[in-house]
Amino acid sequence: MPYLSDYKALLFDIDITLVPPSRELFPEIPVLLKQLAEKNIVTGLCSGRGAASIANVLFPLFPNNAVHVLAGGSLVMTNTREIIWQKNINPEDVAQLTTLALATQHIIVCMSADTLY
Repeated sequence: MPYLSDYKALLFDIDITLVPPSRELFPEIPVLLKQLAEKNIVTGLCSGRGAASIANVLFPLFPNNAVHVLAGGSLVMTNTREIIWQKNINPEDVAQLTTLALATQHIIVCMSADTLY
């Protein structure tokens, strides 16, 4: 059986793991994250959500050395919002999506890190 000390980092999903269906943070989470930081275990989020929707609410719970894998793995950033890695959409795909959106009267929402375009 592995020990907590065997892990270099623990990344947490948001829905159900940190935030129950009631949408209120489990009260034990801030205490747990502080205890992990005291043991020098890097923590962070791993979520399909983008940074813009969670940074102001959840990032303050994590220490500055936290690493978050967001947007379905297409964005890796620190708790201080420094982008470590980002997979951008291919410009040709953006042109095709724009053409399709205009033709079908849909709206496209694009985000990069914590910026909504």
